[in-house]
Amino acid sequence: MKNLFILLVVMFQITLFSGIAEAAWYIVRGRNVVAVTDYEPDLSDMASRNEVAVWSDEGIPLERAAFSKNKIVLKVKSAEEMSQEITAQEIINEETLVKNEMRKLTIEKLKEQGHKFKHIK
Repeated sequence: MKNLFILLVVMFQITLFSGIAEAAWYIVRGRNVVAVTDYEPDLSDMASRNEVAVWSDEGIPLERAAFSKNKIVLKVKSAEEMSQEITAQEIINEETLVKNEMRKLTIEKLKEQGHKFKHIK
């Protein structure tokens, strides 16, 4: 059950972050990618905010986009970011385990008290 849950979470994350991405304009301020759009941005408006537009055929989601060597590339996660993701996943796993065990104990206790359930086993 635990492995199934982990598999489902991983599949959800892959779906969430991979998505169906298309070529797009990326708005860059300094070294940071701040927006993505499917239409050509207004260059004079962007210049007033010290931004530039960079076209990319890669279709990288905004949260995974980085600006390097004058092009949009896939952001590489730092060891700290990966560690935080692992810690967050471990917390989710522990909370799920506790929730499931508490549910089992509660159902057992209610059955001991004489409650009958039609849909809960």
